[in-house]
Amino acid sequence: MGDFYDETGAGQFSCGFLLYSDGKANADGKYKVVTWWPFQELGIKLGDNVVWGTLRFANDALFLQLPQHAHGGCWNVNPDLDQGQEVELDLMHPHPEWREIRVVKAKRAYLHKAPDLNDHTRAYVTEGDTVFVTEQRGKWLHVQYYTVELRESTGWVQESDLLPFRVPEASPAQK
Repeated sequence: MGDFYDETGAGQFSCGFLLYSDGKANADGKYKVVTWWPFQELGIKLGDNVVWGTLRFANDALFLQLPQHAHGGCWNVNPDLDQGQEVELDLMHPHPEWREIRVVKAKRAYLHKAPDLNDHTRAYVTEGDTVFVTEQRGKWLHVQYYTVELRESTGWVQESDLLPFRVPEASPAQK
């Protein structure tokens, strides 16, 4: 599981989606991957834009290939990806404590120093941000958030401010 995000034009154009593979390679060494963005769960009246593609590892690098015009804004940010070409992904190696990835559904979710409503900081994540969960205590999740420039923020957020990680079902044609 992971996420892809890239932007250009000082953030004017962006391309982002979640991705998931079951980790089983086919005969030619490629992994089937599903990519999507949870528009409906975020209350946006668009389909979740579920797209199937492939991942391939070679020489410590990861390559993603999706069909042409797979995700909306990608043509402006990563034309090769939009044209169905295989592209090398920049890998952020997962922290050993990452348990899952979540998308923020609250307009603003403050990061707390401890799992306590009265102990919040000035830092927050906003609707549509992706965070990495490292720990859970009841209804609180400890998360790490990375900006495009890879600056890190950590803290506790209420689980109700995040969407659950949900892998879309494959249609019969995609199975």
